Amino acid sequence: MQRIYGLMFLLCVAVSGMAQQEIRTVFVNMPDSVLPMLTKVNRADCIDFLDCNMKAEVRNRMGGHSEMTGLTDDWLTMKLTSQSSVEIKLLPLSDSLQLVAMIHTVCGKACDSRIRFYSTAWEPLSTEKFFASWPESHDFLPDTISSVAEDTLGELWSDFRKKADICLLTASFSPEQPLLYFEYATPEYMDSEDAMKLRPLLKNNRICYEWKAGRFVRRVEQ
Repeated sequence: MQRIYGLMFLLCVAVSGMAQQEIRTVFVNMPDSVLPMLTKVNRADCIDFLDCNMKAEVRNRMGGHSEMTGLTDDWLTMKLTSQSSVEIKLLPLSDSLQLVAMIHTVCGKACDSRIRFYSTAWEPLSTEKFFASWPESHDFLPDTISSVAEDTLGELWSDFRKKADICLLTASFSPEQPLLYFEYATPEYMDSEDAMKLRPLLKNNRICYEWKAGRFVRRVEQ
């Protein structure tokens, strides 16, 4: 009986050790279907290059170049093309379990991000399970603006409010902490000069979510 308990204990320790992984292991073992542009060799080469303090650039499946630009034990970021990037973060679910959060950002005239969650074995998980609520346009736009500002902006403000029906968000992780940031990208649909006029009117330039008890919760700013 003692031998059985001993074997069970060793098995639990082994499973726990396997569950606590570093991002580099998870990334290399990613199925090609998650990021079809990169092969397993591409992913491993990027990590090796950074470990050797070299530029972590590889030729991807599309014939272009992709570059890993940041790597820690639980976070990495990679520029896939000139208009797309991916950021991956390992987050704790318990003392021995983790999950993978991945931000995929695509840029045209404006950038927009999407976030997905996976197990460390790359099984898809429900995004809604890990978010209390997503930011919306009203989280960034002022409820009212001064009559002076409205007179100055005129049709520009009215036009922007119409475009604000589409909420474009640029997301990013903190490399050091379990934090997720959202920036409001909808103004970038407008001319750069107009966007510069509108940016100061936003009540929030960036919204922060903190990982707590297995989900992202909006941080209340003091």
